[in-house]
Amino acid sequence: MTKKIRLNLSVEELKVLVTLAENEFFRMRFINPRLPGYTIEPEIFRASQSATALLTEAMKKERGFLTLVKVATSNN
Repeated sequence: MTKKIRLNLSVEELKVLVTLAENEFFRMRFINPRLPGYTIEPEIFRASQSATALLTEAMKKERGFLTLVKVATSNN
């Protein structure tokens, strides 16, 4: 089932969220794979990549108070 989530964020909140998401995605992509036994499911990697891109794109459109729509999959 696909579920849509709406977030109302100020520009400052969005900037912080973009920074956190980019840092975490970088760690997931380049640092964690060097750790012994690290594995990640391809679906999680793609979702992380998509979410980071969505936030970055919203940041590029920065204008006052933003509403983001994120499409997420649910196992329920």
